[in-house]
Amino acid sequence: YDALGQQRTMHHRGANNVDAMLAKVGTYPASEVFAMGISAGGFGVQLNWDRIAAAFPNVTTHAFAEGSQMVPIESARYGTMNQRWQPRFPAGCTDCNHHFDNVAALWRASPPPHGGRLGLIDSLQDGTLSVFFGYDAAGMKAQSLIIGNAMTGTQAAFMVDDNSHTRLAQPATQTSTGVVLKPWVEAWANGTAAFTTVGP
Repeated sequence: YDALGQQRTMHHRGANNVDAMLAKVGTYPASEVFAMGISAGGFGVQLNWDRIAAAFPNVTTHAFAEGSQMVPIESARYGTMNQRWQPRFPAGCTDCNHHFDNVAALWRASPPPHGGRLGLIDSLQDGTLSVFFGYDAAGMKAQSLIIGNAMTGTQAAFMVDDNSHTRLAQPATQTSTGVVLKPWVEAWANGTAAFTTVGP
């Protein structure tokens, strides 16, 4: 990669790291599992929810992602990303190597065995993801709204209409309708009725 005018060699080993981590923690007794990721980590949680769930058979596994809405990516750009990253997609994810948003569609249609709740903090105009995925603010907002509004039932999004990237460090964040982030995340963890799609 060209980073600040210098060529840098990057080794993408996220999937290997997930495997190594699950090999260690998968032997621990658990009554419930909560997998959370922020930014790139949020994409990792979504890409590996089935593997996390498989590591804890017969235990409900909940997933949470922030700053990692799986919006469509222009085909040439996404082709380059696939070539460089060589991501590992969930089993049964049809055509995910051509359509990034199909991962989100897969989990909406059929969570992994013993998959529980899936939460997403979704800054609609996310300035970091906009640059990375090739959107202007309006385009990013339109696609992020589609992802967030499609989350129903055991899946929900907390949407704010700004260009921030991550919000968990600001638990007092509110949607335009006054829903506060901290109790919403707690509702995801506890499975209470407040865990529902809100905002922007």
